[in-house]
Amino acid sequence: MVNRVKAAFDEMKGSENTGGTENSRGLEHLMSTAENTGESLMRSLLPPDIYVAETTGDFGHLRDAEREYFASAVPKRVREATTARSCARLALKRLYLREPEPTEPPTEPVFVPRADGSPAWPAGVVGSMTHCAGYRAAAVASAHRYAGIGIDVEPAVPLSAAVQELIVRDEEKRFAFGVYSKVLFSAKEAALKTWYPLGFRGFDVSDISVACDVESAAGRRGEDARGTFTARILTMPDAPVLPGGWVIEGGFVATAVVFYQPLNNVRSDSIII
Repeated sequence: MVNRVKAAFDEMKGSENTGGTENSRGLEHLMSTAENTGESLMRSLLPPDIYVAETTGDFGHLRDAEREYFASAVPKRVREATTARSCARLALKRLYLREPEPTEPPTEPVFVPRADGSPAWPAGVVGSMTHCAGYRAAAVASAHRYAGIGIDVEPAVPLSAAVQELIVRDEEKRFAFGVYSKVLFSAKEAALKTWYPLGFRGFDVSDISVACDVESAAGRRGEDARGTFTARILTMPDAPVLPGGWVIEGGFVATAVVFYQPLNNVRSDSIII
């Protein structure tokens, strides 16, 4: 089942096409570029002490170790990896500039995926990256304040029937119509990115149950909308139930999960709606 779900996810991701070029620019220019080409979608879902960099274009460059890791990747994958990592470095710079802790390390972070595919964040930092056709983003925060973050953005188009069959549970079907099926998919992706660094592994995507609420009449008509959700792992009762937020806007579905420290004291206001 795990392999079937992964194959379906990979097929869906692989069908997305995007443009852009890889280039090297200074931090000041990168800040201007990101802020002028997309900094609002994910920002609207997260508290102000979580630092975000997001863009609808491509910018930045890979560091040597990252370039070596992605040497055999297709150009589309290289563009996505380049900009997502540039967003991560940009978001980290904002965190270090505006928060008393954590302390900025003497060397710039390099994001070579670990054996499990997840990024290794600097000490004292939690974070998450996402990318899809036409959008890349990263969000970071102090690990003293947050136990985990998960973000995800997808094109605002319905899931295929094959993917819906694999990941949509019976109790979710009343919500999984049209583009809202993609909200469910994205919410599960964001939740996975939050649970995984906390040590909750070995479960299947189909074990995740998401309950979504629509906050507006426009949303019920299928227009740009936002709402909240909760995600739980049905096969792991000890795993925390994660609160999240979602938005459909500008042709994208975005979701975010924020999990505060300590692990047994989740704040209900962790997502801005």
